Amino acid sequence: MGADIHCYCQTKDSLNDTGWYTVPIYTIYENQIELVSPYNSRNYEVFGWLTNGLVRCDMPEELYPIDARGLPYDLNDNDNLIGKELGYWDNVGFCQSCVTLDKVIAHYKKLKAFAATHEEAQYLVEFVEVFIDKIHNFINILYPWKQNDEIRIIYWFDN
Repeated sequence: MGADIHCYCQTKDSLNDTGWYTVPIYTIYENQIELVSPYNSRNYEVFGWLTNGLVRCDMPEELYPIDARGLPYDLNDNDNLIGKELGYWDNVGFCQSCVTLDKVIAHYKKLKAFAATHEEAQYLVEFVEVFIDKIHNFINILYPWKQNDEIRIIYWFDN
């Protein structure tokens, strides 16, 4: 029992200022081409942190990365790769949201400082470090020069 985290990345086209584009890394699954997720897990702690404390994360509100804000308004303006994935999960996906990586890292730093004096939060710091590392490693495959504010993470959950 739990909720799978579905996570996809977009990068900003800063040079031409033409919006956000999905990072195009694919795999083949059951004879179909699918977009690769940099973080696909059933981690209750990261789930709780990304959902503003929905489960297992009892800490001050300012330590959560965002309030659930829904999908970005421009999700399908430049491509529909994530929209296709989301459509597959349409009836069971929940807490759809997005956040830039720089905001995730800023809240991670607050969380890490909090965990220095609250041992019970240390486990979450380790899980969030893995989450951030996986996003960085994924982005660096194609876009190693991108800054954290040029990386948008779009995610949702299913059970």
